Amino acid sequence: MSRDAKQLISDFFEEKMIELNQIWTKLTPREKANLLVNLAPYVAAKLASVAVSAELNFKDMPESALDGIAYRLYNMGKNEK
Repeated sequence: MSRDAKQLISDFFEEKMIELNQIWTKLTPREKANLLVNLAPYVAAKLASVAVSAELNFKDMPESALDGIAYRLYNMGKNEK
């Protein structure tokens, strides 16, 4: 996809965010959850899949995966308060 096309899409979403803010309170909890799940891939970096084993090989992980792990560890206790 060209840079111009990406910019057009980005501009469109920014414009529509105003409308989203206006209708957010009218959405059901399920609709809110679905919206967040559907939009998350566009605003959050995707974590690389890591095979579960006795040891994790942090040296071969992409930087985005390490950042995601660090973020989750840092924020683990914050939601429990």
